[in-house]
Amino acid sequence: MGESIEDLLRSDPHVVSIESEGTWNYKEVNPFLFKERTDWAKDYIEDLWRFLDRPYIVDDFGDHAIRTKWKHIDVKELYGQDAVDFLQSNALRTMNYAFVNGCLIDVINIDNYCGTNPDGFEDSVSKVRSSCDKLIDDKSDSTPIELVKDFKQDIYNLLDFLSYQSPDF
Repeated sequence: MGESIEDLLRSDPHVVSIESEGTWNYKEVNPFLFKERTDWAKDYIEDLWRFLDRPYIVDDFGDHAIRTKWKHIDVKELYGQDAVDFLQSNALRTMNYAFVNGCLIDVINIDNYCGTNPDGFEDSVSKVRSSCDKLIDDKSDSTPIELVKDFKQDIYNLLDFLSYQSPDF
């Protein structure tokens, strides 16, 4: 039986660490809490849950261009496309947490919310946005894992809040 992609990547000299957070307590969220684009809301809610499960992958690159070359050429050649896909799932990647912000702008926002607690919803979304802004504004060479963990916790708190809400028809 072959090694998992994660195990293969752990043995790569450029991978410093791979950390998983464990299991989040998944809760069902009613997509009809949003007036428009309920199909998108359902997909985005699932995307938010998937983001929570993304691993933290730390490498030894300080330069994004060199990391990209390594990922798309060296890793693909050595370990295959599944390894590249795994690296793309890194919770520390800017594109992954910026996508969450896009979900909030697009559909999961106060103008589209039709639940019974708009103040609580607005507060929860505000915390997620604030965490995301901290990540986007961070100018260090590598995103601190603690900032992303805080961001994930704020996302979980939003999803947890939504799981107890009902549409106000």
